[in-house]
Amino acid sequence: MFDFFKMSLANRSLVTIDDLSNGEIEALFSLADEMADSVNKQSEVCQGKIMASLFFEPSTRTRLSFETAMHRLGGCVISAVDIGATSLAKGESIADMARVVGSYADIIVIRHPWEGAARVVADYAGIPVINAGDGGHEHPTQTLCDLYTIKKERQTIKGLKIALWGDLKYGRTAHSLAYVLARFGATILFCPGSGLGMPDHVLRKLTTEYKGELKRYEALDQVAKEGLFPVDAIYMTPSSPHQLAMMPDISIQVELKT
Repeated sequence: MFDFFKMSLANRSLVTIDDLSNGEIEALFSLADEMADSVNKQSEVCQGKIMASLFFEPSTRTRLSFETAMHRLGGCVISAVDIGATSLAKGESIADMARVVGSYADIIVIRHPWEGAARVVADYAGIPVINAGDGGHEHPTQTLCDLYTIKKERQTIKGLKIALWGDLKYGRTAHSLAYVLARFGATILFCPGSGLGMPDHVLRKLTTEYKGELKRYEALDQVAKEGLFPVDAIYMTPSSPHQLAMMPDISIQVELKT
């Protein structure tokens, strides 16, 4: 299995969830199961390789997950976690930064507050790039973890009824997850916070590329009449648009009603 992935995914970047086919995602999950049963035997998989960890937004779990994984696989990590401490603060372009970092490392993992930043890095780095979240765009690796968890719990994705709840406007994890759930045949119920509905461009993609059908409901009793309850899983994002925490000029207050 591992040799297969070395051939099929070699030198490829993961910027959006669409960079992987459904078959590749299924095979990746099988590989994850296989590796989970032999964690102590993976210590030389990335021996001699260097991962550049570029996290220009706050992160605990995602950053440490990637860095821990690289160390467990026998590789090394170099990192930059503060834009103000890099040449970007001196006016260097993202493309130039990508070229430089690409000459130091074998793979780049980047989180950036700008939508599309990961794509620029992938275009100019000359090495594979993994998007660990770019603004309100996508977060494909989080989606892989979420989809893997749902499948482990429910054994399948096709035919499930899954609610996405909370900040659907800026929540990049919800965008990536909506795409892949549609691809795998799930029914998705959007339950956004006030003013935080799913962006039009995401809805257009769901209907045009994935041939989904959108229905709008004004009240929960309408949803119940359509047979969408009970749902098989609820995916809850933070109740406030936490991506906007990186934008100090914007202040949003959210009132929670119980």
